Amino acid sequence: MNSSLWEQWDPLLILIGCLLSWYWAKRAKTQGQSIAIWVIIMGAVLFYLWQFN
Repeated sequence: MNSSLWEQWDPLLILIGCLLSWYWAKRAKTQGQSIAIWVIIMGAVLFYLWQFN
């Protein structure tokens, strides 16, 4: 596909990643779980953006 088409979706993907990580971190039982969930989800989103763009 056209790379410029995917580049305009990057901010949306980052926003979705932030919202998902915030939601799942709020559902965690401890602060350590919250941090781990947030780091894993945001790491996956950033890896996707780095790897496929």
